[in-house]
Amino acid sequence: MNNKIMRMVLAAALALVLALALAACGEDEVSVDEAIDKAVEQAEEQLGTGEEIDACELLTQKDANDLFRKEATKGTPNTPMVLGECVWEWDSETSNQSVILMVQAGELFYVDDPALESVDIGDRGNIEVNEAAEMIFIQWVQDGNTYSLNYFSIGDDMPEITSMRSDVEALAEEISGRI
Repeated sequence: MNNKIMRMVLAAALALVLALALAACGEDEVSVDEAIDKAVEQAEEQLGTGEEIDACELLTQKDANDLFRKEATKGTPNTPMVLGECVWEWDSETSNQSVILMVQAGELFYVDDPALESVDIGDRGNIEVNEAAEMIFIQWVQDGNTYSLNYFSIGDDMPEITSMRSDVEALAEEISGRI
C-alpha cells in the first residue's frame, strides 16, 4: 500500500471513529461534519509529507562497516508502511550484527516514554539500550517525520552492547545532519 493511500485510510478511520463517537453523544449532523473535517486535517498534519526517502543514502555501507568494524552486506527491508528503510548486516557462523534505519511519516510513531533517556537529536529524541536483547534503539523526530536507528548484535565474540552506545548515538547524530 503506498503512503498516500495509507494516509487516506488512516485519516478516514480517525474521522469515522470521531464521527461515531459524536453521533453516539447526540451531536447534530453539522457538528459531525465539522468534526470529521477537523479529524482529517489533524491526521494529515500528524502524518507528515509522505514522500519516499532513500534511507540508504542516510545510512551508508561505510557507516555500517565503521560501526561493525567489519564488511557489511545490504539486508532486505521488510517493514511495511514506512517512507524508507535501510538494513545492513554482518554474519558469521557464531555471530551477527545489524543496523536498521527506518523513516516513518509524521510523529505518530514516535514513542515519548519518560522511562527512555532523552538524546539531543533532531527536534526531540530518545535512546534505549537493552542488554538482555543486545540492542540499541534510538528514535527522533525531525522535519515532521520519525526516524529510528536500531543496532543489534548476537554472539559471544561481539562487543558488549553498552560499549556500542556512543558509536550508535554518534551515527544517529551523523544521519540527522544529513537530513
